[in-house]
Amino acid sequence: MTLKEFLEKRERGLKRNRLENWLDRLNFAQMGRQDWDKRAIICDRIRHNDIPLMDAGSELPEFTDKYYRDNWIMKSNVWKESYIRAADIIVELKSRASTDMDDRNRELLEMELNYTMDEFDMINDTPDTISDWIWYGYGVSYLPWNTMKADKNWRTGVPEFRYHPCKSFWVDESSNHSGWKNRRWQFAKFPIDVDEAKEMYPEHAEKIAEIMDNPDHGDSEHKRELFDVYLCQYRSNVRMDMVDVTWIDNGEEHVEQIYYKEIEDYLANVSVDRDLPDNIYIGDRYTIEKECWFQFFFSPDISEMLTDIEYIGDRGHFQILWGMKMGNDVYPTSWTYLLSDLLDIKTVAMTLAAVQAVKNGNPMPLVQEGAIKNMQEFKEQRNSLDYVAEISEDWARMHPGEKPISFAEGRFDPNVMMVLNNYITEAIKTSTGAIDSARGEAEYSGQSGVQTAQLQAAAAIYTKQDELSFRDYLRQMSELLLQYIGEYRIYEHSLRGVNEVGEDETMTINENNIADWDWELYYPIPIIENTPETIKQLRRQEAIQLKGMGAISNIDMLRMLDYPNAMQLEQNRINENNIMQLAKFLNDNPDIMNAVMSGVGNTEGSGEPSEENNDQENQRNEENS
Repeated sequence: MTLKEFLEKRERGLKRNRLENWLDRLNFAQMGRQDWDKRAIICDRIRHNDIPLMDAGSELPEFTDKYYRDNWIMKSNVWKESYIRAADIIVELKSRASTDMDDRNRELLEMELNYTMDEFDMINDTPDTISDWIWYGYGVSYLPWNTMKADKNWRTGVPEFRYHPCKSFWVDESSNHSGWKNRRWQFAKFPIDVDEAKEMYPEHAEKIAEIMDNPDHGDSEHKRELFDVYLCQYRSNVRMDMVDVTWIDNGEEHVEQIYYKEIEDYLANVSVDRDLPDNIYIGDRYTIEKECWFQFFFSPDISEMLTDIEYIGDRGHFQILWGMKMGNDVYPTSWTYLLSDLLDIKTVAMTLAAVQAVKNGNPMPLVQEGAIKNMQEFKEQRNSLDYVAEISEDWARMHPGEKPISFAEGRFDPNVMMVLNNYITEAIKTSTGAIDSARGEAEYSGQSGVQTAQLQAAAAIYTKQDELSFRDYLRQMSELLLQYIGEYRIYEHSLRGVNEVGEDETMTINENNIADWDWELYYPIPIIENTPETIKQLRRQEAIQLKGMGAISNIDMLRMLDYPNAMQLEQNRINENNIMQLAKFLNDNPDIMNAVMSGVGNTEGSGEPSEENNDQENQRNEENS
């Protein structure tokens, strides 16, 4: 029995893993997110520019039906998302067992890891996850390995990195550690096409059709063609017996930890793959506790699990981009929600200021009763520049010395409103980090672009916590991807990489379908450099200066300038220089030039004499005669 078979049989036999128990846990998890769901509604309104937020029941509708909308939270969030996405990202591998920088296996795995992330464009597929994190407090992505999508380039399947809406993701209600490090289970909802659901789960096809035909099913008409499938992934600490296997290869000792029931299959594979006669040592059996993750699909409307419980390894397939921890709250909080009151205050204050400014520019008239002959005409045309109100003669005779029309004084105090606006503006900048220099805006007229870029780099301290969260998210992604590569990319294939002397080369990896790497000996370190275009321009200038000083080579400069095919460009330059040097040498040495040119037409060995030889022969003939 393999380790996978043992773990799956164990989990499927436990009473705690009955479907009704998991439905209760899903219900508790959804109830535990109710406070976050209420906050998300506020964030949604800000995201859709539906402000002011608290206009219902307030006094605002009594003054106006139009509002002064300056959604600075939206601008700040868009700036922050752009700032993070502008980062240059590369993943380095570190060895747990060695400090040797020339470890070829480490270099190959590192190259595979970065290549896979580039080919499947994983970094550029994260904007929705980043956006959810900024707006709501956390973002989620999903990275399974699909063994059914196999082709000639990816023989064992492909990674399927995808964004997952945070509103369709729940964790158990006791996961109160930052980043949900202590979560026991997680639920995710996937809406899939009805016909696809019937094909995936044929034994439940009739039940699925019955559910979708129910007029009360679904939230709206446009969801009639989508069937909600839930995925549950949970963690379980399992105790199992293991043995250590020690073997020697080319004088180097290797130790592997093997599940004791798999030892016979392991030894058989080792003897086939490697020439290791009589140098394998098996240690005593001992017990360990292993963190294991399992998963299954289900539907709350179907009384059976859609799939059996499956063992998926020592980590789940979801990556969490974590936000801001508030006390013992299970779900993180976003700055979007925390600043919502401040956004409302500015919206209300500036709206009232605009209303009062308009009223002061067009003050309210106070008309004495009976003073105006045509009151309707006065109401309609009093703001016209050439309109003159006609005063009633009777009223003027009865009220000598009185004004028929006066104007009420407004309550608008521009100084108070200016001070309030300044306070709000400063609060916005200090709360969001969206200061002018951080957004790349000049602080004063005539400021140079280099100074602006330097200020922008200095202002990155405001997003340091964001960078740490993003790095942890990338670490989760790269750890899982490293495991997939180590376990599935074990066949022979070719990659474009850098050889031992630093030159670009197409290399054959896992030759003869034998994988020499041991991926478990390494761990990934994501490297993030927040380099917006202005910073990149500075680095380009720096590359040119370093080359001018002779501190770097031509190819280093081309790579710092982000030129494609830098190696080929440098080789072309070398070839051209060689030709030019040869031409100059021949031009400076005419004798050699003439000798070379005179030998161009020499056809020695062809059986035909050259013109020069003919002349010499004629001269000898004349002398003899």
